[in-house]
Amino acid sequence: MVAHTRVDLDAFRADIAESQLLVFFDYWLGLYRSLGRPPLRSEIDPAEMKPILEFIMLLDYDAEHHDYRVRLAGNSVRESLKFELTGKRLGDAFAPKIAGPILARYDLVRTQRLPHYVEIARQRPDGRPYLFRRVLVPLEGDGLMSCGLVKSHIDHLDTSFVDMSDEMKVIRDYLVNLD
Repeated sequence: MVAHTRVDLDAFRADIAESQLLVFFDYWLGLYRSLGRPPLRSEIDPAEMKPILEFIMLLDYDAEHHDYRVRLAGNSVRESLKFELTGKRLGDAFAPKIAGPILARYDLVRTQRLPHYVEIARQRPDGRPYLFRRVLVPLEGDGLMSCGLVKSHIDHLDTSFVDMSDEMKVIRDYLVNLD
């Protein structure tokens, strides 16, 4: 496995400050610290994340297909992608050139058992910016939980990640040290 950049917890928190990603991460980190391990899916309380549920995805690793099945994808995920992802494997939902990098990042989180952050940007043809930011955290066993935010010139989802994947540039892509 290729070594992946790691940042400390303070640098990561600075990257996600003043966003819903911080609410998500703080909830997961609180569970991680109190349990001494990543939480089980059954230990996640949706009521504790109510303001961000629409941005959450829960995924299970499918060893037979070396893929991830989406157990749950919030409404904003569906709106951003322009299709329903719940119940699908990522490799079936996306073209290989899109799924490959996604699966590699998900494998990294599952095997390293550390949170991952990615920030991807694109300039739209009309000049408006597009920004995708996601925190991906491990769950005990082979599960993952994700919170992703899409922001364009205004704070709503008005374009499809799938349609723009060839034109995107990765700004930040790292694992988070939890010390």
